[in-house]
Amino acid sequence: MEAQLLSIYQDCSVLVERRAKRIVGSQATAQDICQQVFMRVLNDLRSGVVIQHPSAYCYRAATNLALNWLRDTRRRDELLQQQAMSPEDDASAPDNIDTLAVRDVIARCKDEADATVAAYHYIDGLDQTEIAALLGTSRRSVNRRLERFNEHARHLLGRESHVHV
Repeated sequence: MEAQLLSIYQDCSVLVERRAKRIVGSQATAQDICQQVFMRVLNDLRSGVVIQHPSAYCYRAATNLALNWLRDTRRRDELLQQQAMSPEDDASAPDNIDTLAVRDVIARCKDEADATVAAYHYIDGLDQTEIAALLGTSRRSVNRRLERFNEHARHLLGRESHVHV
């Protein structure tokens, strides 16, 4: 079991940390999420769970934990304040306002599957066909989830256009 855990860690730790950082935007938080992923791996191995595809397992666990972190954190208010600043008002305003808005909407999304699809699309840049293949679902299902997410984003952000990254 320990050898299997070490092997999975060596093969997947960089992938997990990069995935988490891409979603949460913080290296320190990404490292915390990485630790949580491998605690899950350890617990599952101890429980006798067979992890057939360790990289897919770890990638999905990192995605879910990062999305949970976004939901649970108080950073939402900070992101909303940053999003409210317009680049014309402040020369130091971040260039990635839309990315901040997407992260905020993902954090506030009540449907985990919609949030996951949105993260794959808007943060990772995957197209609908790639997301469908990754999740084992139809492209149409991915499209519906993105439509729901966009409607949710328009409602939260008070915009008439789609969220852009």
